[in-house]
Amino acid sequence: MKKQKLLNRAVVIICVGVLLLVATQIYLMSGPRSGQRPSDKRIKRKEKIHFARFVVENGGSRDTSTRETITETPREEEERSGNRTLYNITSQTRPAQNTLLRYAHRGTTSQVASSTTTSDSEGHVAQVDGKNFQYLMDVYLSKYEDLRHKQVMKTYPVHRSCKDEKKPAVPCNDTECPTYLSTDQESNLKSVFPVTSDKRNPLAEGAKKLPSSLLTVVTAVSANHYLESQAMIETLHRYVFPKFQNISFYLYDLGLHPGQKAQMQRHCRCTVIEFPFSAMETNRSDIHCYTWKPLIVQAHLPQTDVLVWADSSVRFNDSATDQLFAPVLDTGFLITLSDRYGRPVAHNTASDTFRYFGMDPCSVANFQEMEASFMAFHNEPFIEHVLVSSWASCALDPLCMCPRGSLGMLHCDGGLRKYAKCHRFDQSAITLITLALFQNHYSTFFFNHSYFQINRGHKSKYFHFLETNVDKKI
Repeated sequence: MKKQKLLNRAVVIICVGVLLLVATQIYLMSGPRSGQRPSDKRIKRKEKIHFARFVVENGGSRDTSTRETITETPREEEERSGNRTLYNITSQTRPAQNTLLRYAHRGTTSQVASSTTTSDSEGHVAQVDGKNFQYLMDVYLSKYEDLRHKQVMKTYPVHRSCKDEKKPAVPCNDTECPTYLSTDQESNLKSVFPVTSDKRNPLAEGAKKLPSSLLTVVTAVSANHYLESQAMIETLHRYVFPKFQNISFYLYDLGLHPGQKAQMQRHCRCTVIEFPFSAMETNRSDIHCYTWKPLIVQAHLPQTDVLVWADSSVRFNDSATDQLFAPVLDTGFLITLSDRYGRPVAHNTASDTFRYFGMDPCSVANFQEMEASFMAFHNEPFIEHVLVSSWASCALDPLCMCPRGSLGMLHCDGGLRKYAKCHRFDQSAITLITLALFQNHYSTFFFNHSYFQINRGHKSKYFHFLETNVDKKI
């Protein structure tokens, strides 16, 4: 009798063991393979590790526990064991590397590391050929698929026909246009990298030496916008800094007077960097070309998880600022739409820039121009190597962002319907790049304006207030 019981117990143990082995094999087989989307469990876990959690629960530091639950790739392990130190205002504890990066592309990170990309550690841009183009194509298609999977893809409306539209300077559907925006993704990717370039971003080497952070805010200020920038900095200090401990703030000097620069360094709680106009070629070194903006963004993106560009006219408000930046983890990129209805990109972009991207102005007559006053970028392969790299490549090419004659095209006649009647430099370029890659889904990347305002001309003597009220702290 005892022998029978022992035999039955042994059979049960063997059966349970077999079932556990089968269950383990099924689980492993269902995991993500190279070239496939991560499993639902990993995606849900990623959704939990969102920006608001970093801010509210961890005081701006990354959740280091994720390293134990998500397998590191060789590249991430190499980065973790290197000498990079993440800067934290209140703590020198080094957080985990970006656990969100791996979800942005289909291949493994080790595959990405072995590919030649468009913006390497030396700051080169747009060397696009052969294997490199295939890498770019992979991250582009993966990004498109990722946006659809997350159900964040939006569709921009079709406006009334230009024949029926009475207002002369608003977007309208040009039904007589002989061309249209291509939906062939390979052609579209090639259109944003029309030439091979080995030009170097003059800011890249210096930016590599700066400490990394979870959130980086960058801006640039000239002497005539000095008081306007103080109003932006005041709202940054008041509403953003208290919610983020792991934050860096860099301000580029575009021509401040010595007294302004000294005062800025005392009170901005930032690192002031002089923009090296002397390193730019003559026809792109004019401050009004705005070529400095994409170069600043490209230089600082590798050192952060989320990079925010804020013009002097940006005003943060006291709403949930962490929610302002959280959506960029889904979309990868957010930008403001022109604050005044109208400003069709077809009117506001020089013919040479259209020619550079192989576009006909009438094919984008339906679309409003993006406004590069306030932008957010998530550090992921598509954003760094496709969107930002093509934008920076355009900035460095004399035929793209600031072509000959465009400096005299800043004024736009609002009473005239005419293609390529004026030019908006950085804004024109980023709008055409986004339209080329996403067509009428470019509205996916529009910011929610409820968390901030664009207030041009609004000035503040915030630094004077700090100097005369030393006992009061913002």
